[in-house]
Amino acid sequence: MATVITNLLSAIPVFGQDLVESTYVTELFSCLVYKGNNFPVLATIGTVSTQALKKGRKLRFNDKKEYLSIPYKFIAFLVGLIDGDGYIQITKTTKGYIAIKLIICLSLEDISSLEYIYSVFKIGKLQIYRDIKNPICKLVISKTDLQEVIFPLLIHHNIYFLTESRRAQFDLAMLIIKNDLKLFNQISNYNKVPTFFVLPKTASEYLSLAFFKNWLVGFTNANKYQELQNFIQEKPLNYKRVKSELKNLFSDRKSYYFLLKFLRNKVESPTFKVRKANYQRKDIRKFSTNALSDITYSKPILAPKIVKREIVVWGENLCSTVGYGRYTKIVKQMVKLPYYQESVIIGIILSDGHLFSSKPHENPSLEFKQSFKNSLYVWFVFSILSHYCNRVPYPVKSIRNGKVHFALRMYTRGLPCFNTYRDLFYINKIKIIPEDIYNLLTPVALAHLIMGDGKGRKHGLNICLDSYNLKDIIRLMNVLIIKYNLDCTLHYHTPTQPRIYIRQRSMDKLRSIVKHYMIPSMYYKIGIS
Repeated sequence: MATVITNLLSAIPVFGQDLVESTYVTELFSCLVYKGNNFPVLATIGTVSTQALKKGRKLRFNDKKEYLSIPYKFIAFLVGLIDGDGYIQITKTTKGYIAIKLIICLSLEDISSLEYIYSVFKIGKLQIYRDIKNPICKLVISKTDLQEVIFPLLIHHNIYFLTESRRAQFDLAMLIIKNDLKLFNQISNYNKVPTFFVLPKTASEYLSLAFFKNWLVGFTNANKYQELQNFIQEKPLNYKRVKSELKNLFSDRKSYYFLLKFLRNKVESPTFKVRKANYQRKDIRKFSTNALSDITYSKPILAPKIVKREIVVWGENLCSTVGYGRYTKIVKQMVKLPYYQESVIIGIILSDGHLFSSKPHENPSLEFKQSFKNSLYVWFVFSILSHYCNRVPYPVKSIRNGKVHFALRMYTRGLPCFNTYRDLFYINKIKIIPEDIYNLLTPVALAHLIMGDGKGRKHGLNICLDSYNLKDIIRLMNVLIIKYNLDCTLHYHTPTQPRIYIRQRSMDKLRSIVKHYMIPSMYYKIGIS
């Protein structure tokens, strides 16, 4: 029978020989098992450990049979929602084992969407991250439930993820589950992760997918899904219902009590939003310095109302997003860097800035710090990059060689657009000067490199690149010579710290290149008093 089905599939152009010969083709037929003659139920993918079954509940036969009655359009909607606001987390535990979870992350205002998903599946736990500006909620589904319910349903209905990152996570999770991998270092034994589903190749093929319309609703505007709207109307989110019905949905008591407090404040205080805005305003005042002491914060920093519609250069009308809270994953993917801001970031990374993230798979943030003496330069950079920041610069204290130093620090949001620069400027967490520095070092980038690492001398200018090796510094010096026709050489600050020295005869040419992009308080570095 399996041979007949395989031959039939190979004759259909949509599937073709490639899919039929795939090592995973049997999965298309193994997601159902039969109890007797009339009761198909979902088969478990891989092996479920006995410890996992002890921690959770073992799905009974009747439970798994009911999952087949879940509507096809809901599964498609859920996959679109995961593509947009969810991810499959694959991490390494402290003991070196593999941990897999499916996480859907939404604003706390949309917690009813996660409750609706839970009401359909009856699996997972809710968590709330208590951020006063923009609290978020997560539905966390364990590896066992993925093996027994979610992944078998996707295979049974032939519904799959369409975004590149989610597909890669799904394929890796399936590789781990099917091969029963336990230790995280075992993943490196597989040079290539096989692809489980084959994507359409043209736009018309995407549009002809049976699940595409419902996937698109989940991906772009989940609140417009009709069944979800009906659920919210029947079970509105309020203090009384949460207290009586939702206590067991949360993974910890703190999340449950935070939601109660959140709802109580909204009901009992009509001025809740005003108090929240006042909190943001106080937070901004707390971390502002004398550089902005003459500004009166009569209103929270929000985007100005746009009333003019003239054509402007892209990037010139970007407003500050301080106090806006967290971005959704879709919004983060929409953020792009205009040419000028990109050049500023390159110059800062070359000098005193660096990209960091708490975990390797997270989007990096750009951090930049200068001493109080150069605080005006930090505010100058902030005025350019405030569209990508969630808070204003703030003072920090450090102790070096027994002396206390004060500085002003700023950092941006963690955004996908910064991944490009992490790949360019870092190898194994060590900052380098990329091979394409000739095209990257624009006059704007050079100006910020000088403002950050330049050291004015009586005759000429030193660029102090002490964190780079000799090969990188020579690469950068060659660009200054060839691209900008500057007379440069190497000076050694110490036997292991070479620096670029721009001779006095090239200073007039250097000023004509960078002065327009520099803040006046930094003119002394290029010999302008």
